[in-house]
Amino acid sequence: MKGIAMRKITICAEKDCSGKTIREKQLHKQLYQQSRSLTGPVLHSFVSWILEEAQERGIHTLYFLARDGYVLQKIARMLCRERGLAIQCRYLYCSRASLRMPSYHLIGEEALDLIFSGGYYVTPERFLERAGIPSAHWEQVMSEAGIRPVPSGQCIQQSKACLQKNSRRTLGWLQIQRYRSRIARSKTFQKCLQEHSRQSYKTAIGYLRQAGLLAQTHIGIVDSGWTGSMQRSLRQLLEAEGFRGQMTGFYFGLYQNPKEQRDGEYLSWYFSPKMNKRRQLFFCNNLLECFLSAPHGMTVDYKLRQGRYEPVLENTEQGTPIPWIRTQLRGILDGAAMQEKAGKVYTLKQCARILGRLMAAPTSEEARVYGNFLFCDDITEGYLYPLAESGQEKLLREHLLAVRLWNRRREQKPMPLFWPFGTIALVRAPLKRSLYWLDACLAQWMRTYLL
Repeated sequence: MKGIAMRKITICAEKDCSGKTIREKQLHKQLYQQSRSLTGPVLHSFVSWILEEAQERGIHTLYFLARDGYVLQKIARMLCRERGLAIQCRYLYCSRASLRMPSYHLIGEEALDLIFSGGYYVTPERFLERAGIPSAHWEQVMSEAGIRPVPSGQCIQQSKACLQKNSRRTLGWLQIQRYRSRIARSKTFQKCLQEHSRQSYKTAIGYLRQAGLLAQTHIGIVDSGWTGSMQRSLRQLLEAEGFRGQMTGFYFGLYQNPKEQRDGEYLSWYFSPKMNKRRQLFFCNNLLECFLSAPHGMTVDYKLRQGRYEPVLENTEQGTPIPWIRTQLRGILDGAAMQEKAGKVYTLKQCARILGRLMAAPTSEEARVYGNFLFCDDITEGYLYPLAESGQEKLLREHLLAVRLWNRRREQKPMPLFWPFGTIALVRAPLKRSLYWLDACLAQWMRTYLL
């Protein structure tokens, strides 16, 4: 009996009543505190800027794009309520995939530019996923393209282990162009692409019309940014239905200028190609997207159900655990409410100081906390990988600037580091950590100012 009692005490010491381990509980507490004191105030300032700019332009309805707009919309609603602003803040379920697929049959060669674009982890199978080609037709497409057929049972959703095993298969730019020229000639590929795009168009337009976008004369959309491609896709879809109004996008940051003037106005808060480019130096857009995580899966399609169009969401089982995301949301919203109650709005300079330190010089604990988020840069979310991990010195060596420049000549790409400075912060040896950090800084400087 005494042995049983001792065992129960040990178990209780390791877990709390909710079943969480003590370590998990500590990490949740740290995530909440960091979200409340760091990211919450920064996002409060960003949303304050959005609302001020929208008022100046006479925009009375803002569409916050999923999923990065989830927490931003909640902050915006709170600010509108507290400040008495007559601005509607709506949430639009969409993604690059759900907007691009219905537009492919409208945009000609640009569709191939999007399907055969680069990324951290690009394989021939990834192109077929982006194009929405059913896996049953993959072998036929590859055969028509003169490429070795995909093995039967090829797994679309790739785990971390699968990514590590196949990381050497990722394609460089020249290889991507070669695959594009061959796959795009496949009759099966073209037929499936056109059919799937036209089918998706009907439900996508139905959802956008139901959301009220076609009834607006001046649409305001809110997203994290980077290239602003979702605004372009929205414009292409709405224009095909006769929309001739104005569109303005409000973004955290932009790496590129809009492709065409007809895509509308692109406003950036933190940096753009023409403004505050130095802020790009230590900025990690992957980490910011994790700050903006939503407790639901990616929008993959739309369907008509009982007279209403609904988004079809991807299963979240493979992604970042929902309780982890909710802890962050609670911290961010509490931090934003704290700022609003105190009547404080951080300046851009203050926000840059917070983000620069957190993104480029995180503590090991901060790296562990945010490293738990799973990330994918591809529109298919065909693989998920931790933002930062310990025990990755071999990978860090492969990312050394000299090694990468050498391997670039042979079109070899290492497995991605989604948050290099986070992974570096988890290196135990101080000297090695400093050397990796200096090398990463030099690589970032070259990418920002030379490339």
